[in-house]
Amino acid sequence: MNRVRLITGGLIAAVTLSVCVAIAQVSADAKKQINTAYAAINAGMAKKDIGAVVKYFTPDYQDIDSGKTTNLATWKSSTEQLFKQSKSIKETYKPTEFKMSGKDVVVTSKVTIDIETIVGPDKKSHKMTGSATSKDTWTQVKTDWKCKKSETLSQKFAIDGTPLTP
Repeated sequence: MNRVRLITGGLIAAVTLSVCVAIAQVSADAKKQINTAYAAINAGMAKKDIGAVVKYFTPDYQDIDSGKTTNLATWKSSTEQLFKQSKSIKETYKPTEFKMSGKDVVVTSKVTIDIETIVGPDKKSHKMTGSATSKDTWTQVKTDWKCKKSETLSQKFAIDGTPLTP
């Protein structure tokens, strides 16, 4: 009887370990794919290529900033407007935490933004800089990971060094 318990206990431990390793592997794959997506989004923003950015978003994507929720079409339109007004954009997402939430992956990131743009009637070049913390929810669509929600948790911006107040 003790031998059966020992064998059964060993099998349960082996199966549990196998399941844990499989879950860790999926998370490692998801992390790699999501990091690759962030790098591509950063590059798309620098090139002002909206298609290169939104290809990593789900059709029902939501952007939540200061309590206001924006859908993909509205986010895309406002970002295209920013592209038209800007000489250069450098936006960098640096993931700091990955957490599984059911089948989704929730990523907390530090974001830095540097935009050289023309603002107002003076037509002079102005620089907007900022930093933010975002919480992004990624979901697997077939074999790819897509961002379905991005929530800004905190942010600070300045134009020509003068802080903006929300």
